[in-house]
Amino acid sequence: MKALIVKPSALGDVVLSLPLVYNLNKKNFLVDFLIFKDYADILDLVDGIFRKLVLDRKFYKKPIYFFKFIKDLRKTTYDYVIDLQGLFRSGLISFLARGREKIAHSLCREFSYFFVKPVSKFNPNEHVVYRNLKIYEYIFSKKDYKIVFPWKKKEFKRYYLFKKEKGYIYLGLSPLSTSKYRDYPLEFYSSLIKKIKNIIPNLKIIIFGSKSQRETLNFLVKNLSDYIKVIDLIGKTNLKELVANISLCDFFLAPDTGPMHIAWSLGVKTIALFGSTSWIMKGPLKNGVSIFKKISCNPCEKSKPSCPFPQCMYAISQKDILKAFESFLNS
Repeated sequence: MKALIVKPSALGDVVLSLPLVYNLNKKNFLVDFLIFKDYADILDLVDGIFRKLVLDRKFYKKPIYFFKFIKDLRKTTYDYVIDLQGLFRSGLISFLARGREKIAHSLCREFSYFFVKPVSKFNPNEHVVYRNLKIYEYIFSKKDYKIVFPWKKKEFKRYYLFKKEKGYIYLGLSPLSTSKYRDYPLEFYSSLIKKIKNIIPNLKIIIFGSKSQRETLNFLVKNLSDYIKVIDLIGKTNLKELVANISLCDFFLAPDTGPMHIAWSLGVKTIALFGSTSWIMKGPLKNGVSIFKKISCNPCEKSKPSCPFPQCMYAISQKDILKAFESFLNS
């Protein structure tokens, strides 16, 4: 049996699709995975991908390139073509692929349901991982799946950028997401980390971020370096190095962003900060806790809400964050 998973982006969403890969493999499926070039390298660290199909994000501007891509794609006939993106472009690609059945999870937008069949009704109280695994339930008519992320952890050591020292606790910090409405205010981190250090005196900080975030995060690195050892990995990791070095963390603190999902999927104790996005649909299922402050308008699930600043993120209590650290230490 062969399946094609169409999940071009984004980083965190690709990670949340991996339990479906694992469970299809357990049923002897060969799984191909269609992904944007920006994220393709992460699949090299995932067990159970038979073939990765790499697509340029701006394929719609390159008709000849896209025609050749689809021509190659159609050389394989799949038992199931699975659209986990639920957008027009992913639906169209799924439609153009050769497959005996073309299905999708419940969140089909931009008329993608014209191209693929949703296997269930959308439930806003259902986590994304379980939404994806509805595909498994549809194919096998049972729920005997396991929430397993099939990382090739034995390969991580070749991508380590630092060596852990005995006697220290390592806290990974990825402060910025793709939207300011998901981000905990940067000006709050300095006082927060001081309070965490009072709980964990032997603390070291590893800061993750992209090259484009370097300028924004420089002042935070400088402030933290005044009183705590900081390992600065901002703009210094490719995707494989990002995954491998997150795995070295004992704790991880971040808003709703790709590195946060990588952390809890790896078994790192994760504190996830939520505001505009749904902690029910996207919070850690295990190895973590979601911290949020419910106000009148959240979760709005908008990347650019109409509010002038993220009230929901400013409302998060540092006491709640510290309680999460204490609960991990006492467990």
